[in-house]
Amino acid sequence: MMAPMYLSSPGMLMAMEDLKLTDTQKAKLMEIEKKAAADALATLTDDQKAMLPKLPDGTMTVMGQMMEMHKKMMPVMEKRMKDGKPMPMACPMMQNMMKDSAAAK
Repeated sequence: MMAPMYLSSPGMLMAMEDLKLTDTQKAKLMEIEKKAAADALATLTDDQKAMLPKLPDGTMTVMGQMMEMHKKMMPVMEKRMKDGKPMPMACPMMQNMMKDSAAAK
């Protein structure tokens, strides 16, 4: 399943420097973002939460989040390749990381 990304999400809006958000707007968007994250985690079971990578308690950039996800996905993807199983869709950054990892071995 492809996860949707919305340009109007609080994190995306805060990243758009051209909007020239005020400190009040940034604070409000951060509140919304934190509540959405808490609500999302609340929908998961304890077993599902245990599967999530351990992330810092503070905020993280989108690139930082992607890198953490890729670190968790790499062993799974490498095992699938080794077992000759079809590869699910992967973003170009993940594909390059997989090639680099295979070349290093």
